[in-house]
Amino acid sequence: MEKNELLSTIVSDCKNNIDNEIYVYPNPNNGEEVIISTSSVMDEAFIFIYDAAGRLIREFKFLEFGGENVLKFKPKLEPGAYVIKIINSNNEYKYFKIIVN
Repeated sequence: MEKNELLSTIVSDCKNNIDNEIYVYPNPNNGEEVIISTSSVMDEAFIFIYDAAGRLIREFKFLEFGGENVLKFKPKLEPGAYVIKIINSNNEYKYFKIIVN
């Protein structure tokens, strides 16, 4: 196998931008927890945390997601850059970048 060979293509039926105001804070943070605040309640939500290399580090599932939601990381996240992906039950998603000091 050559170094830059394409192994597969992933096609997903997801729509960008959840129609909801979402805030992630504190940012930067210490890696112990992050608060995700939403303007309205979603029936179901999946939260995925990826490191800077794109590896899935943590995942969370909420049956009801709204208001202020605290994600606690045990063990805490190592210093670096992370991406948070939030997907709702309609396959709509949003990405957020966080920095851990």
